[in-house]
Amino acid sequence: MPRDENLLVTTLPKNTCEEVRVMLREYRGSELLDLRVYWRGWGATEWRPAKKGLSVGLDVIPDLIDAIQKAQAILDAGEWT
Repeated sequence: MPRDENLLVTTLPKNTCEEVRVMLREYRGSELLDLRVYWRGWGATEWRPAKKGLSVGLDVIPDLIDAIQKAQAILDAGEWT
């Protein structure tokens, strides 16, 4: 797959006016995983990036996966309600 400046991995709905985009991107020479909130005003068709989000180096991805799997295991075990 050719490398683009930004590669959209997936979009997760947050509410009727916001979504979270998971992207691989390059910024100032650093390769990043970017989780960013995008928003649109009522009646608008264009999504705009918000300041809310998280950008981390690609080396952090395994730690994020591990944390998400641990959270899922806690939920599956009914240890947090």
